[in-house]
Amino acid sequence: MVPFDASKSLWIIDSTLRERSMMKGREYTEAEKLKVANLLAKAGVHEIEAGIPSKGSKESRVIRQIRIENPHTLVTCWAKASIESIELAKRCSANSIHLCFSEDIIGQGVSSAQFESSLNQMGKMIKECFKSFDYVSVGISNPFNGDLIKLNRFVSKAVHHGALRVRLADSGTRMSPEDVQKFFETVKIRTNAPLEFHGHNKSGKAMESSLRAIRGGAESISLTVGGLGENGGVANLEEMGPALLSQFQYTNLNFYKLNEAAKYVNMLENRRKPRNRSVAA
Repeated sequence: MVPFDASKSLWIIDSTLRERSMMKGREYTEAEKLKVANLLAKAGVHEIEAGIPSKGSKESRVIRQIRIENPHTLVTCWAKASIESIELAKRCSANSIHLCFSEDIIGQGVSSAQFESSLNQMGKMIKECFKSFDYVSVGISNPFNGDLIKLNRFVSKAVHHGALRVRLADSGTRMSPEDVQKFFETVKIRTNAPLEFHGHNKSGKAMESSLRAIRGGAESISLTVGGLGENGGVANLEEMGPALLSQFQYTNLNFYKLNEAAKYVNMLENRRKPRNRSVAA
């Protein structure tokens, strides 16, 4: 059984600026970050994951300015799941926040008491976020080897407390595309929650895995321009555009603006050779 619902529109998130903030090397200037964000907004992405407020006041200022300059695009700040990180995120005046939880929260060795305590803390954090943000999403890095019963309960509780989306991120590239689809089918059937996939490309299959995640029930995918990111990069935004059009009749992306964004980011990265391309399903 494949839960993909063709009647629902996909939600496209760009994580280029956030992924770049976590990488080594020269930081983009404020002007460069603003231009990348402006090109992404013009390309038709729904949401820009603009940065990490805990990196400091400069990062928060850029996130704030990105929101001012792109009022029709959801601008999200990324934070580790803690009250301290949430307090720092409030300073950037974004209208959206994503809370990232460690895979340890659903580990096989986590006791029931520890897990219930973590769920209670998650509820408090989500409630605190809604005091300052219009949109709150949560996610788990590498949930695929965790306890599936705990994961399903985590996802259900997150939505119960008001989270509008749950990201399942394959940061360690541990799953085959086929297994990604089956995993999303299972979680979707058991929770019926709004799900997102964020796939890294160390195995060269991030694009195929992203397409499979959609077929498995994910309504949202997060991508990066040029496949930028650690662990082999992330599924490539400008390559996914045509694949989404051909496989899901998704027409909201402006390919011309996507290519313009890709050229600009490639120039910033000073790349002489393109990143290895992944193969679509």
